[in-house]
Amino acid sequence: MYINTDQTDVEMLHAVFHELGHHQAIIEEKWIEYHYNQFKEMSGEDIFEIENGVDQIAEKLWAKHVDCKVWGRYNYAYPRAQKAQIIKQFINPYNK
Repeated sequence: MYINTDQTDVEMLHAVFHELGHHQAIIEEKWIEYHYNQFKEMSGEDIFEIENGVDQIAEKLWAKHVDCKVWGRYNYAYPRAQKAQIIKQFINPYNK
């Protein structure tokens, strides 16, 4: 798991919960091909949909285990409002 030490505590916690969302998805046997075959070619659209689904799982875990009065709501790493921009980054990660 990649954690940027320049992140704030809450940003780091969001990243951890996103990764926990991946772990929970594997337990629930969701997106098995994506999680176990890193060489499978997928479209940016497909990757975004899976990562957004992982965010949905992370949001549920957040609501269950985090004091939202202290930490606030879960922030999506792959929000639908930024879908086009994020997919462009999948295609060309160096074009930010």
